[in-house]
Amino acid sequence: MVVVKRETEDPRESILHKDVHIRAAATRDLSHFGVIEDIELLLSVAKDDSSLAVRHNAADAISDILSRHRIRDVLSHEQAKELFGKFRKSVSPIA
Repeated sequence: MVVVKRETEDPRESILHKDVHIRAAATRDLSHFGVIEDIELLLSVAKDDSSLAVRHNAADAISDILSRHRIRDVLSHEQAKELFGKFRKSVSPIA
């Protein structure tokens, strides 16, 4: 069993930090420990962060959160469809 330690004290606060290394660590923390409610914040970061690496990490974190949760148990079909649409638009330069 692999034990993952948090890199930040509060990833939801750290993801807004001015230091790119702290923001990247926060996205990795949310990738491991994030919940469905964190996706909106991660969508914003995936779309607007000044660092390409942080944007990609945020998109990966969204994917990891969704893969950990059985979204049909948490989200309605319409909510899931809306969320995936936002996700696609946030990470695709042509969407």
